[in-house]
Amino acid sequence: DALKRADQQLAGSGGDREEARFWLRRALAQGLGEQRLVWAITQLGTIYASPNAGSPDYASARALWQLAAAQGDPVALCFLASLYENGLGIPKDDVRALVLYRNAKTNGGCRNVDQSIARLSKGTP
Repeated sequence: DALKRADQQLAGSGGDREEARFWLRRALAQGLGEQRLVWAITQLGTIYASPNAGSPDYASARALWQLAAAQGDPVALCFLASLYENGLGIPKDDVRALVLYRNAKTNGGCRNVDQSIARLSKGTP
């Protein structure tokens, strides 16, 4: 139903693109229940963030990782945290990065998550 509504908004020149965007996101969220799809979205984000040629597209990577992170994918959470920690495509935000790393650890962790949390927790209770 969400895809049908999105298609209705995209058809013709009188459609509402914001409404279509809403329905497309809803359709994606509904389909993300399958773990293999979440993994695929996370991996697609890594391709945007580190292409073989050209500049990284951090905005596209972030959008994909946000979808996967919303489903609790710890690797996507760590990738998002790294963007915030390093200010890649977004303003640097160590507090947001720390929250994301902690969420990643709660959801199963990722490589070096404990070191990342320790690095950002210095001086933080």
